[in-house]
Amino acid sequence: MSKQKSVNTITAKLLTECLEIHSERHVRYGPSEINFADIAKIATRVSLQCKKFTALDVVTVMLATKEARYKHQYKLWQDFLEEDDNDLDEDEGEEAEVYSEKVLHDSLIDWINYLAIMENVRILTQNT
Repeated sequence: MSKQKSVNTITAKLLTECLEIHSERHVRYGPSEINFADIAKIATRVSLQCKKFTALDVVTVMLATKEARYKHQYKLWQDFLEEDDNDLDEDEGEEAEVYSEKVLHDSLIDWINYLAIMENVRILTQNT
């Protein structure tokens, strides 16, 4: 398989997974723009500073949360790999690697979906 085809396959798989997750969440929670508008109303109601939140504010915070978690997990994993004395046997090391890869992958999928939701909310609220 050529390098270009490999990259396209990885990208296609990633975006397909994003769409599948987004569809599952749509069934579970309803349309994202409505769900985030509801979250914004709740955040406004419980705000200690009497701030009025918008759906765009909420999705921006969710996007930032995913990015911060991804960066933190990535750094933890890099630090772990650089340690010579991590006290894990081979099986434990493989389990840690699989877990870390899954956490990083899941965070990336969520980050991409939140980015798409952000654009959806921006366009929908711009036209109202």
